[in-house]
Amino acid sequence: MFGEKFLSDPKLNYFLQCNKECVTALPLVSKIQGRILNLLGYRLNSGVCKGIRIYFENFKNAITRIALDNNGMTTGDVLAELLEGVKA
Repeated sequence: MFGEKFLSDPKLNYFLQCNKECVTALPLVSKIQGRILNLLGYRLNSGVCKGIRIYFENFKNAITRIALDNNGMTTGDVLAELLEGVKA
């Protein structure tokens, strides 16, 4: 369906994973500035976190810090999903 060049694109993989999880992909990648992912006030769910995890797994040097606050994460599972990609 997609060429190999496209499948190696971290942003595309983020959107494809969100689509697979049946969630709307938020513009989280655009929130990376100065290698800091600023998610202050962004409501996160498991599907979006799985998508951003895939992004981090394919683009390991994208960030050095994550700023989280008021994200609506009710369980540690959602945060663990997000951080899984960072540690990979």
